[in-house]
Amino acid sequence: GHTIKEEKNAEEDIINKNEQDINEKYIEWDIKKFSADNIILYKEVNNVCDNDYIIKEKEGNIVIFKLDNEGREVLYDITPIEVKYLPEADLIQLKDGIKVNGLDRLNQIIEDFE
Repeated sequence: GHTIKEEKNAEEDIINKNEQDINEKYIEWDIKKFSADNIILYKEVNNVCDNDYIIKEKEGNIVIFKLDNEGREVLYDITPIEVKYLPEADLIQLKDGIKVNGLDRLNQIIEDFE
């Protein structure tokens, strides 16, 4: 999973509110810290990040799909890398799909296949 940390100034409607008011407004969040100067809210979300890719085999080549916000595979690239020269272990992984986060990691894996 990924952790996204976001900081922002308080919205007008929560200034001078007590912890119970904040809890009622942000029902799906956990209050990790509450003080006069600082409120920390926390929430876990199972969602697809916009940097998620899946590497698969299609028609004899390595193909890259980007996952959209709903987890659907959208064709990103058809590489010229043929799978017929890859070891059996790689072929099994490609059949299941190799999930990758980030372009840097994607490029590393593709380079390993070349």
